[in-house]
Amino acid sequence: MSDITIVCVKWGDGSPHFEGRGVEYVNKLYAGVKRNIKRHTWEMVCFTDNATGIRPEVRCEPLPNNLRGTWPKIGLFRRDLQGIHTDRLLYFDLANVIVGDIDQVIDMDVDFAIAKNYPPEVRPGDNGYASNAMLLRVGSRPKVWESYRGKPEAIRGDQDWITKAAPGEVMFPYDWNPSYKVRKLAELPGPPAGAKWACFHGVPKPHSCGGWVKEYWRE
Repeated sequence: MSDITIVCVKWGDGSPHFEGRGVEYVNKLYAGVKRNIKRHTWEMVCFTDNATGIRPEVRCEPLPNNLRGTWPKIGLFRRDLQGIHTDRLLYFDLANVIVGDIDQVIDMDVDFAIAKNYPPEVRPGDNGYASNAMLLRVGSRPKVWESYRGKPEAIRGDQDWITKAAPGEVMFPYDWNPSYKVRKLAELPGPPAGAKWACFHGVPKPHSCGGWVKEYWRE
């Protein structure tokens, strides 16, 4: 059995910012992960409502719930999550660009860890989560799913819900997953030292970026 399952979620073609390139994002995320896991065995699962065009190395499973927008990620916290054959999963948003060693993330001896929302230079001491990446022992945080009442309008987004339902959890060092936009990574000749993935929230998205992004966002 593999050490871990790498997970992504694709509904339809993704957000409008993907410009119909959802399949391309799945396939390039797989390629980025493959280049950056050396010591662990793994497989990749895409929870999706349409598997057409997804490369055969990625096993496709039905969405973990019937909610749209970013909300399908809440279903990953189900204690009865189907389609995962390992104890833990490592989730990545499709818009992340993998740029460095992922083995160190998998090495973390925790049941749950999640990305930070803001860099310390922007909001010192802020402990809000960003759900662009999560390491989870399957079924270990069922309250996130079970306390949810299916009303996306009740709170801004899934990461705010996770922050509310599971406060005080381990967070990845922000330098592991810097924001392309907030940290102005377009001005650099390459990804910053120590980064493992760059986070592309909002716009721009990787397909519209030049520079070093083209080198890392590829099959």
